Amino acid sequence: MTSNTGGVFENNFTASLPGGGAEIINGYQVGKGIPSNEIHTHTFGNEIGGVQIRTTGLNTMETLVLSINGQEVDLNQAIADGSVSFDPGGSGYFIDSNGHLAASVDIFTPMISSVITINIPMSSLSIENVSSNGFGNGTLYELSLDTTPVYIPAPGGGGQPFRWRGR
Repeated sequence: MTSNTGGVFENNFTASLPGGGAEIINGYQVGKGIPSNEIHTHTFGNEIGGVQIRTTGLNTMETLVLSINGQEVDLNQAIADGSVSFDPGGSGYFIDSNGHLAASVDIFTPMISSVITINIPMSSLSIENVSSNGFGNGTLYELSLDTTPVYIPAPGGGGQPFRWRGR
């Protein structure tokens, strides 16, 4: 994993569950400090079938932009075509008109995570924290990979690509 700011801040955080209890977000913090505009790029040795991203800590001055294989993903379009699902989980997060993850209010107390599940084969994923004013707390995220080999049908054959199985 690389960062355009030269450092990677690993973190874990206890987030509250909407129905009570808690979960640990164990992963990375993108956009911590000044400037808070930062990109983390995860490059995979082999193509993977998809990812699941749990996020928390996003505030109203920040958005989270996702890119697959160097191409920015419009989450609205990807949700509409069925290749992405989004569960805000009571976090106050939503997908804005640009197709990016955004927050309706500044950091909730208690902090609750949202989940984005992407069922698109990829060899790299970039997660970019963008702050409109250059300041912010950044966003905590945990990344889970679907490493089931991507199915490539034989010439003239059919078949469906493997999909995320919630592992």
